[in-house]
Amino acid sequence: MSGAHEWSRKDWVEIRGIPLVCSFTSNWERIDGFEAREDDIVVATYPKSGTTWISEIIDVVLSDGDIERSKRDSIYNKVPMLEFDVPGLIPPVMMDQSIVPLMRKGICGDWKNHFTVSQSERFDEYYQREMSGTNLSFRF
Repeated sequence: MSGAHEWSRKDWVEIRGIPLVCSFTSNWERIDGFEAREDDIVVATYPKSGTTWISEIIDVVLSDGDIERSKRDSIYNKVPMLEFDVPGLIPPVMMDQSIVPLMRKGICGDWKNHFTVSQSERFDEYYQREMSGTNLSFRF
């Protein structure tokens, strides 16, 4: 478990004359060295706002809707992510599967294997209710 000092407020760091929060500079070499290619898709989001989910959707779209192909690997191996280290948002202990099993890194579509029959029925009801009146359809 990390110490309290690791998550305490740290001094600002100056990058090219611009003061930045220390946590935004811990991975700066990788961020500074990033070169976008013409066919790159860049997803920029706030933490815990659905980045992994939208990355999975993009992967399925780029796979021409082939769900089996999108199951080939975890999203973290399919989509490179430039992460900021923001202390206090997600302490490392939260990603420890032996302590907090709900924070898992799964494979697209794998959630169905973790729902009980009751949970699956509740999800289906919710989904039907929320999607009624639209012409959108998804295959699960």
